[in-house]
Amino acid sequence: MMGHEVGHALLKHGETLGIGFENPRFSPLEVVRVRALERAHEISCDRFGLLACQDVRVASTALFKIASGLSERWISFDETAYSRHFDDLSAMSELIDIEDASRTHPLTPLRVKALIAFSKSEAYAKAFGRTEWTLPTDEMERRIETMLSVLDPDVSELEGEDEQDAANRFLFDGALMVIGADGVVAPEEVEWLHGHFTDNTSGEVLARDLATPEFQQELQQRLEANAAILRNKLSEVGRAHLLHIMCDVALSAGGIPESEFDALNHLRELLKISVDMAQAVLQSAKSEFDEEPEQDGGKQSEGAAPPADPLEAILQQANLPYKALTAANEMCDDIRSHQMPLGVAAKTLVSWAIGASRDGGQITEAQGKKIAVAAIRVCRDMQDHSGGISKRGINPAEKLIKKYGVVTLFRRNETVYQNQEDRPYVVLSVSKVKGSVVIAPVDNLADTTEVDVRQLRKDPVNGDWPVELMNL
Repeated sequence: MMGHEVGHALLKHGETLGIGFENPRFSPLEVVRVRALERAHEISCDRFGLLACQDVRVASTALFKIASGLSERWISFDETAYSRHFDDLSAMSELIDIEDASRTHPLTPLRVKALIAFSKSEAYAKAFGRTEWTLPTDEMERRIETMLSVLDPDVSELEGEDEQDAANRFLFDGALMVIGADGVVAPEEVEWLHGHFTDNTSGEVLARDLATPEFQQELQQRLEANAAILRNKLSEVGRAHLLHIMCDVALSAGGIPESEFDALNHLRELLKISVDMAQAVLQSAKSEFDEEPEQDGGKQSEGAAPPADPLEAILQQANLPYKALTAANEMCDDIRSHQMPLGVAAKTLVSWAIGASRDGGQITEAQGKKIAVAAIRVCRDMQDHSGGISKRGINPAEKLIKKYGVVTLFRRNETVYQNQEDRPYVVLSVSKVKGSVVIAPVDNLADTTEVDVRQLRKDPVNGDWPVELMNL
């Protein structure tokens, strides 16, 4: 056993304390990978133990004593016969799933069988200057890798799944479930959906679809399939970020009725998020949701009269070129046809501008920023004059500034850059009120950090923001 422990020291095996299925910062798939590495470490160090005592029977007996607590005073130990028990156990390998692969040490019969193979190998013989052996080193390693694979679940299909795509699909379907939970598709919920996804389905069509049992069944099936991927490839903390977004959906219309709370709880169960963590997520979402003071009863303040058409005023201040202006005017005509309140109309225009400025859309990113800045200026002017009008008594200009300022230029799952670094990060979640986002390096999604969006760039070259947005 001293030789085994010396092996750990010589091979510089690191501590992995705290890594387990119960740790919310690690995904099950990450735990499985670490545990497989730890079991391989134990096999390597068993070889050091054999090199130290130079007797495979002594080394095997030591492993059996540690596992059983029994000595040869009570039993007659035969290492070859004992190693055959592993063959019986390996027949059940197809029953191993991802949560069963949590052992830090291999099964003792496996360790004994691996020691016997090593004692017959070319590597062991050459360690003592011998010229005869019965098992080539390559063959010995292949056999032991096969033994170790017994405790490794088949995750080949899971490895091929893209967790970001699964997260996007789950978020969209989860939002639909929450929106339709109370049987009412509110305009604010439709607005939220359009602002976060490319889907432009109208509220009427959504309400019709969500009332169809076949659609609900298909929605549930998609949610279950994507949740299975996310449960294994994302940590509980990462899954909690998704639940936070679902809470934003529920809060977008002003509160969470019991039916929507039940839908959120169902999504929590699908993602296997603990009740305590889910409660913390809900409280965080509620605290971020801005409950603005009610308007001042229509009291007028001094200053210039508000524009007759705020949308037209926004486009005038944006000073767009002809092609971009034509596209923006078409959107404004559509907004006017729905007779939206000022706050909803302005936010809808900003959301469209951001979406249309992405990935070679109808306008450029710079033009999208101009529309955002102009919308903020116009809404401030409206606020100064009359305090604005809102269905829920929330000042639309303040709501726009807090929720649709710089932060709306970022979307979940996109790649960004921090300050002057060239290291790419992924946006995991967006807090509109706080003006911050949670990001993680693209190569380590568990290493999350919450940062002010003004520290981020959307490309490695030009990330400057207009002064009006920087001062929000």
